[in-house]
Amino acid sequence: MVTRIIVAGLARRQDRRRLVEQQLRANNVANYVFAADLDLTVDWQEWEPDDIRRLTASCYPWRLNDSTNPWWNRSMTLGEIACTLTHWAIWNYAAQLQYTSLIVLEDDAILLHAFEDRERLIQSLFCLDPYWDLLYLGRERLEPDRDNCGEFVRPGFSYCTHGYALSRKGIQLLLSTPLMTSIIPVDEFLPAMYMEHPRHDVRRRFSPILAAYGLNRDIVEVKGSAHMGSDTENAPLIESEPPSISKSTLPAHDGEGLQNAE
Repeated sequence: MVTRIIVAGLARRQDRRRLVEQQLRANNVANYVFAADLDLTVDWQEWEPDDIRRLTASCYPWRLNDSTNPWWNRSMTLGEIACTLTHWAIWNYAAQLQYTSLIVLEDDAILLHAFEDRERLIQSLFCLDPYWDLLYLGRERLEPDRDNCGEFVRPGFSYCTHGYALSRKGIQLLLSTPLMTSIIPVDEFLPAMYMEHPRHDVRRRFSPILAAYGLNRDIVEVKGSAHMGSDTENAPLIESEPPSISKSTLPAHDGEGLQNAE
């Protein structure tokens, strides 16, 4: 069975679309579709003030007062919220069509030569663990990986969602979570699904439920924002979010220790 690929990206970013499509064609990949063509992409620039107010009410109180972590001591951006909603829409679409497995790429992904091994890797993972849920095809490693399983690892805390695969069970488990009533950045959400998140408050909201794996050697990388700009980080912060949490209310180690993230 060939794994379907859905590429997340904004319809207005045709420059990104052209670059990732060139790579897909160069790798003789035919089984892909753009989320924008399926009307799955969420673009914050299309939101009206009422949309933003409604979504803000569904956001988790993300800002962690007094944290030194730059990703945690500010409110979420509208772009981060829209990115999370886009990934959710993709998962929901794949669940409705009952995909056996799914690869999600973002439109700033760089496909390495080993990307041609993606089907073999997914089949190997099914043999290693028939109950796997998530496979990172590329990521930013913020903590050491936990176990080595040949070509695969049990990932430590990792960022980035530019390339990952999900099994049918993994998709269903993600959709069973309260993410739509407690929206957080999607690359914080995924690690919270397979390990205890470093933030105590996030751990209380999201419990690990996924059997997750990474690769010893990534097959997808990400193009730096300096080259193409970041549609998530360069968006406005939400003007008002639910009451933020003071670091003093959390255990002393929370918000610290992820030096690479700071």
